[in-house]
Amino acid sequence: MESTENPNGGCSAEDVGYAKLAHQMVKTPEAGIFRKFKLLHVLNALRLQAELVSLEHELQDVLQEDLESDDPIRREYGTCFSRMREYVDDGDSTQYELLEDIRVKLVQYNEALSQLMTLGKATAPLDHDLDFLQKWLDRPEMGAGFLKGIESKTWKDANRGDFLTIQPPSAEIDGFQRFLNGTLTATYHAIIGRHGKDGKRDKYRKYQEEKIARIGRGIVAALSAILPTVVILALYFVKDMIHRIGLVIVFTTLFAVTLALFTGAKKVEIFSATAAFAAVEVVYIGSTSTA
Repeated sequence: MESTENPNGGCSAEDVGYAKLAHQMVKTPEAGIFRKFKLLHVLNALRLQAELVSLEHELQDVLQEDLESDDPIRREYGTCFSRMREYVDDGDSTQYELLEDIRVKLVQYNEALSQLMTLGKATAPLDHDLDFLQKWLDRPEMGAGFLKGIESKTWKDANRGDFLTIQPPSAEIDGFQRFLNGTLTATYHAIIGRHGKDGKRDKYRKYQEEKIARIGRGIVAALSAILPTVVILALYFVKDMIHRIGLVIVFTTLFAVTLALFTGAKKVEIFSATAAFAAVEVVYIGSTSTA
């Protein structure tokens, strides 16, 4: 007769292994720590993207074949979807079947991107980041040009307006940050940065965006402290009321433009902050004006 002794010493299933761990995570939610599998999410999105690139190229070939076909009905496929559906059962509507395959693959791809977006926020890539990726893919000691065939065109300039990137939740991408990461960084690299410590030039150098972001935050913090105090100082030395009002207009406009360029503030936030700034100026003028 076989023994029915519990190998776990009489413990219940809830006191062993993953079940026990799950109970502990329920008791202490802060210990409920899970992996994001970011690499696997990215690999899955890359696979689906490659398949869509191939399907897109195949669709272009089929569109051209239908357009140049001797069959007048096939020539109508590019202008009449209902005509394609009529002939799909006869096996003479490759374009329609291909569009169906693309539809299914797009759903999967968009779902993969949505999962990636839970790890950050989607935004248009900075020009210098795209340039770096293109150079990385071509550089022998890095990407080594591993992309072949139609997939090699995935990140080419022809698709420049069709890209997105997933930024970390803490990343702040506004007009000023794009300027720092783009034009200013490119200028710095062209003049100074490409000359390495060993004297060699490195045209592929990638700068740490977190450091650039800290510099940007420092500049914005300095401006937020300097601008209001400079306004008060200027109004203090100007006694003529007309000149004071003129300065209020100039400084208020400068403040609004600075908000728009140096921060990611929304339009309503810019209006609110500008109105508050103007109110402070008016109160100061009223409190220091002489009869």
